[in-house]
Amino acid sequence: MGAKVMSESKKRMGGMSLSSFGKATPIESVNDPTNSKPLNEKKPAKKAKPKKMATLNIQVGRDQQRWLQDTALAIRDNNTEPVAGPDRVYPVHLIQAAIDLLKNSDIEWAEVRDVSSLKDAIKGLDH
Repeated sequence: MGAKVMSESKKRMGGMSLSSFGKATPIESVNDPTNSKPLNEKKPAKKAKPKKMATLNIQVGRDQQRWLQDTALAIRDNNTEPVAGPDRVYPVHLIQAAIDLLKNSDIEWAEVRDVSSLKDAIKGLDH
């Protein structure tokens, strides 16, 4: 009975035994036509990697903090149906959107010298 089980498991493992795992296998010849793949064979599409997140500790005024909380709550209250956790809007999402807005704005960053000139540049976007 033991030999029969052993031969059946070798068939399932491609003729390999447990003792053959971890041993080096011979490298197949590069010119072996039976082992070559077509040059135009496409690789499977790679899944998009999720963005790596970084923690940013910022200080905001209490009125800014309350505005972020109230605005995020108002957005969540706009929904008549429950929204899944990852899709709910929280203050951090408003800050991330603000960063994207700044990044894509027409501000001449080389001309910004201090907080005052930054605020002036942002005010200039309204026009």
